[in-house]
Amino acid sequence: MRRRALAAAFAAGVVSACVAAPTHPGGPVGASGWQWGNPLPQGNTVAALSFAGLNGYAVGEFGTILATADGGTTWSAQTPGTTNQLNGVACTSTSACRAVGLSGTILTTANGGATWTRVNDANNKSIDGMGPHWRPFYFSKVTADPVDSNTLYLPNGVLYRSTDGGKHFKQVQPYDNLWDTHALWIAPDDPNRMIVAADQGARISVNR
Repeated sequence: MRRRALAAAFAAGVVSACVAAPTHPGGPVGASGWQWGNPLPQGNTVAALSFAGLNGYAVGEFGTILATADGGTTWSAQTPGTTNQLNGVACTSTSACRAVGLSGTILTTANGGATWTRVNDANNKSIDGMGPHWRPFYFSKVTADPVDSNTLYLPNGVLYRSTDGGKHFKQVQPYDNLWDTHALWIAPDDPNRMIVAADQGARISVNR
């Protein structure tokens, strides 16, 4: 009798939990077709953040892209169309962003993350016949020009620049001149002023 009572109580608890569960689905698990159940909106590790005003984006492992429109108070998961790890994201406005990651992945959105599309070709040959990321698990960052939305920089071992939204890249400086670059800062009011962080220290430029 006691076992029946416990079983009935357990069943009632399960039903109650299902009824009380959030009615909104969790975020997509990469491009796998699965949805997160717990935690919400997802549980993958986040690697990078970028904000334009109160609108922000976070990217991470297994193609994770999260978006917020309230300064980070709440987040929602977006559909990236890839399961590749994303290590960098840069936004030039509240609606335009790029994300980069493993396997030469470069994604872009122009509608606030409603859709993300791959910019570079399927063979990842966007840098002078090579893939856009040298040791992508270690570098794989992106910096956007604050004025020209089509100009992007990849401080990924060598500093690369694209002027066509990420479809093609060229070296800004040869590797021997600027080697093992890790990060890039661009003045928000003057894209000619930059600071590059590399293994040999910081380099300052006032002419791109």
